[in-house]
Amino acid sequence: MDRRFNIGGIILSVIAVLLVAFFVFLLYNDNKLQNFLSQQTSQNSNGSQTEYEQVITENVEEIQNAVNSFGSITVFGDEYAGNGTLSDAISNEFDNELFKKINDEIRRYPRIIGQYLEMPVSNFEVHDESLETIMTRIGVETVFAARDCVINASSEEGSEILLKTISGSPLKLSVQSYTSLGTVTVKGIEGKLSRSHSEEEGTYIFKRSSDGEEVKIVSGTQIKFSVSEEYRDSIPVIIFGNNNHYSNLKQFIRYCQKIIEHQSANDKYIIVCRTPANSDVDNTMTETFGHNYIRTGENIDYNDLAEKIFFRMKTLKYLDSVSESVQKAENNIFPNE
Repeated sequence: MDRRFNIGGIILSVIAVLLVAFFVFLLYNDNKLQNFLSQQTSQNSNGSQTEYEQVITENVEEIQNAVNSFGSITVFGDEYAGNGTLSDAISNEFDNELFKKINDEIRRYPRIIGQYLEMPVSNFEVHDESLETIMTRIGVETVFAARDCVINASSEEGSEILLKTISGSPLKLSVQSYTSLGTVTVKGIEGKLSRSHSEEEGTYIFKRSSDGEEVKIVSGTQIKFSVSEEYRDSIPVIIFGNNNHYSNLKQFIRYCQKIIEHQSANDKYIIVCRTPANSDVDNTMTETFGHNYIRTGENIDYNDLAEKIFFRMKTLKYLDSVSESVQKAENNIFPNE
């Protein structure tokens, strides 16, 4: 009895093994699984990339070169840019529209996960400042020393300096969580501004970046803000939604044009205004900037606005080099689809 039971068990085990082997054989002949398995088994013992991973890597590098030639995007604006929300939404929109398929594929290969593709988007949004002050911070408007002062020789010792705008008003900079009071150049000396304990508006402490000689600064000396220099190669998305900015529409347009001219790729830009449809501001902005202008309503849906910015840039052919490289890479990475 025990012997018959053992023989029966052996027969059942053999049948089970054969069934599993047959099932694995069928699965292995599935093209996608076969490709996947061949990618895994062709890995060298020293951990180098598989042939398929190399294909991905080479194509990702090509796309990255196209992204570098495109540059990047920087959001210039006031509080209506959403405290960084718009820049995040733009980044997500571009990454999903351009790179999602390839990035989803890269996720399967941890060793090349550092090659995720993304569009660089920076935020240079400023809250609670006048438009003139924001322009000064960006570096497209000049600020002046309002009286004589002395820049100390030591980089450890700050010097008090009184600043006024081009209109003669005290410069009223707000402390920003992601934008410093400013890297500035005073008579060829680079340094940073910080708050002063003085109650006089427009007074700051200037601390030079490196030691040097003591320098006298006379009233009227120009001071150049350079904190936005690192963004000059970016394509600007300009969004000023505070309706107070439009009280002098000609000046507002001039400021927008100065930001555009400040950028290296000054033939590429997007301007967003928060204004009623067919209003004087809307009509004038459309007439001045054409398809580079996007109107948004009182309540801003930042994801919707990011989508509009993406498709407007696509329509204006700003994204051609990147899109063509992505399409070519997808054809190489997914040849059977």
